[in-house]
Amino acid sequence: MTERAGGLALVALLSAALALRWFVLGTVSVHTSSMAPSVLPGDVLLFSRLTTPAVGDVLVVEQGDAVHVKRLVATGPGVVELSQGRLYVDGQPLRTGPGAPRTWTDADCAERTTATVMEGAAPGWAVLEGGEHERTTLAEQELWLLGDHRGLSSDARHWGPLPPESVLGVVLAVAWSHSSCGPIRWDRLGLKP
Repeated sequence: MTERAGGLALVALLSAALALRWFVLGTVSVHTSSMAPSVLPGDVLLFSRLTTPAVGDVLVVEQGDAVHVKRLVATGPGVVELSQGRLYVDGQPLRTGPGAPRTWTDADCAERTTATVMEGAAPGWAVLEGGEHERTTLAEQELWLLGDHRGLSSDARHWGPLPPESVLGVVLAVAWSHSSCGPIRWDRLGLKP
C-alpha cells in the first residue's frame, strides 16, 4: 500500500467513525440519582439514535434546554395515573412486588437500598416509590417518562408528556461508571438499565 493510499484509508476510517458517533450513537453523563439504582451518578450511557423506543426503555430526551435520562412508561393515546406509589396505564396497574434488594452508593456518598421491582414490557426494573397522585391523558404518540427514583426525579409529572421528536436516543448500556466516592465501578460496565 502506498503512503497516499494509507492516508486515504485513515481519512475514510476517521470519517466513518465520526459519522457513527454523530448520526448513530451518542453518550450522555449522568449527574443525578433520579434513575437510581438502574442508572447511577457517574454513569456514562451509550445510546442509539436509530432504535425505536419501547415501553420500559431508558431514553435520553430533550426537554426545553435540558437533557434528561428517564424511563418510558407509557405512550399515547392512553391514560397514565400515579397513585400511592403505583403506576396505572389505561386503568391497569403495572405490577410491583418484592425483588432482590439492590444497594448502591448515591451522589451524596451514602449507601441506599431498594427492593421494589416494577414489571412492564421490558424485564423488571427497580423503582423507588414516591410521588403525588397524578392522572394524565396522553395524545397520540405522546411519551410519558418517569425516573425510577420517583422521590428525587424531575420527570413527566413536572413537565408533562413529551412529543416523540424530543427523543435523542434509546440507552443501550453503561459505557463507563465512576463514583466520586470511590473507584471505577467495573461491575456496571455493559449493563442495560
